[in-house]
Amino acid sequence: MTTLAARHDGTYPRDYVMSTIDGLHRQEGFSYEMPEFGAGDMGGIVMVGATPIPARLLALANYIGTLQN
Repeated sequence: MTTLAARHDGTYPRDYVMSTIDGLHRQEGFSYEMPEFGAGDMGGIVMVGATPIPARLLALANYIGTLQN
């Protein structure tokens, strides 16, 4: 997880991380050891621009972003 930004041209891919955790952005060959968290309770909804995002999902993705430094 500490190399996500490095693998994306130096920019932390928060939206990609959220969709992977949520289970929306799973590509062929993805390790299914990680469950889809989007099916569970991810807390209330917050708006990011015009996009509704579960609050806990956003908090987790933002935390993972802090690991990139």
